[in-house]
Amino acid sequence: MILTLEVNGERWEKRYGPRGFFRDWAPSGFEEIPLSPGEHEVFIALREEGQAEAQSLRARLRFPPGEVRVVSFEPGRGRGWEVLH
Repeated sequence: MILTLEVNGERWEKRYGPRGFFRDWAPSGFEEIPLSPGEHEVFIALREEGQAEAQSLRARLRFPPGEVRVVSFEPGRGRGWEVLH
């Protein structure tokens, strides 16, 4: 699984492999990106290695001072992308 994260034009990519003793569990990842308070243009995409199609979210998010935003993706529950406050 490849995670692409772009905030205000700055881009990061990270790869996550399968988990579990037999490497047969779905990948799981967590990234923490410190941001200054204010509004930020955010783009997040998840795609399988070797695939062009991605599940993506593009949004302008407001980050108040001292607060944390969590962006979650859960395909199996039919919820897709969710921004938690």
